[in-house]
Amino acid sequence: MCKKSIILMPHFDDEIFNAISLLIKYSNPISIYFTHQGDCISRENYLKDIEDMNRVMEKLNKYRKENQKAPVTVEMYSDYNDVGRLSITEEWHEKLCRGIETDIKNNEIEYFIIPSPSNHQAHKSCYNIGKSLLRAPYINNIQNILIGTYYVDKITPNDLNESLCFHVPMKKEEVKFAVDLISLYTKNHAINPENIEVIFRYEGFTCSEEYAQSFYPYYIKHNLS
Repeated sequence: MCKKSIILMPHFDDEIFNAISLLIKYSNPISIYFTHQGDCISRENYLKDIEDMNRVMEKLNKYRKENQKAPVTVEMYSDYNDVGRLSITEEWHEKLCRGIETDIKNNEIEYFIIPSPSNHQAHKSCYNIGKSLLRAPYINNIQNILIGTYYVDKITPNDLNESLCFHVPMKKEEVKFAVDLISLYTKNHAINPENIEVIFRYEGFTCSEEYAQSFYPYYIKHNLS
């Protein structure tokens, strides 16, 4: 089996807030599954979001190639006809789950990252989809299951009764690269891109590092070196 990792996220840019440390450091292939393309309300915004995401992935994969790492691929599971706010159809859900299930069955998944159930409805929905996938027998093909930490988790309650005890140390230049990537998204963020450094500095403080990205560990076999 090929070794790889999977990231399941609701929106473009959540892969950076929740899993940029994996996207920078992990050497084997990574598949990102996006469930909602920004909760778009117009076709124009929808196409702009995809254009931004493609620019981010181009820059990220250039970085990964320069550092002898396998590429990141993206799967999107809705189209403009059903990208209204949380307009999840049975067909949409089946297509998404079937794609991820096939990936897990055919590969040895070293890391499977799902978003935390923050106060955003799309994040809660994506989190529940991720948790439902982990009830199947093929969970044995997954070595580490991590729940990402969206920045609002620091100030709003969620249903995780776990501590941030899985940490991936980050270098200052890696944090800067994360800021550069998030800045390629032209949408309005709930936090200024420059302030992402504050998040990683805070999470570094919790594990005695200058910078780090932290996760809620759902199931762990080994750490990311």
